[in-house]
Amino acid sequence: VSNITVINSNGSNSIGIYVINGVVENKNPFSIKVVSLNATGYNAEGFVVTTGTGFTTLSPIPAGGDSNFSISLYDPQKLVTTYQVQVSDASK
Repeated sequence: VSNITVINSNGSNSIGIYVINGVVENKNPFSIKVVSLNATGYNAEGFVVTTGTGFTTLSPIPAGGDSNFSISLYDPQKLVTTYQVQVSDASK
């Protein structure tokens, strides 16, 4: 299923876990039951240092609606300086 978009996110690391919170939007004309996301954390040199997965909190997400998500990345050395979040799967 396409037309599921990450519309905003922010991340921070306080105790060795880099937490990304954000919102996805369902731009489809139908509801979506499950949305899974993948996140990748990069260090200052642009190398991958950690990855993680997460799900939206609302199920189903109505047509034109949005839902929050949270993804935790294991980062005990606090190396993550940037990250990328992508929708990996969505099902009706």
